[in-house]
Amino acid sequence: MSAAVSRTIALPHCRVSYAEYGAEDGMPVLYCHGVPGTHVEGEAFHDAGQAAGVRVIAVDRPGMAQSSLPAGERVADWAATVAALADQLGLSRFGVIGVSGGGPFALAIAARLPDRVTGVALVSAPAPSSEQPDAEELDPVALRRRKGLNVLRRVPFLVHPMALEMSVVIRRRNG
Repeated sequence: MSAAVSRTIALPHCRVSYAEYGAEDGMPVLYCHGVPGTHVEGEAFHDAGQAAGVRVIAVDRPGMAQSSLPAGERVADWAATVAALADQLGLSRFGVIGVSGGGPFALAIAARLPDRVTGVALVSAPAPSSEQPDAEELDPVALRRRKGLNVLRRVPFLVHPMALEMSVVIRRRNG
């Protein structure tokens, strides 16, 4: 399996791009990338996936790389997209990994597809805002990130333009 092959497929309600890494016939694990990020992050797991017999399927979330951003889609709705992709790939069961901003998407998949998800792992994923420390306890980068997220909660119409801008940055060669 080539570590550099990107694919895009059309599903009934959107377009999804992804790439596969690791062992071609290995145990399937869906990789939910961070923010900003794309399926290219999955390449970091290629060699380890081959050695461990794991097929890493790194999927671009809505609005990232070539994946479309369906109007009104929520994080929880991503599970239906993943189910359709898994059907196309012939996956009846699979594991899920969510890194950073991919954590909520990984949890949504596990919650909505319990009969298909064999396990879920989160790496540096954000906690619900009600369980995060007070602002004075955060480092400057985390404080800036929290302020940005709070702005997006108040003016959600900015999410789409921001996602498009991040997508442009990520598509650059070293993105």
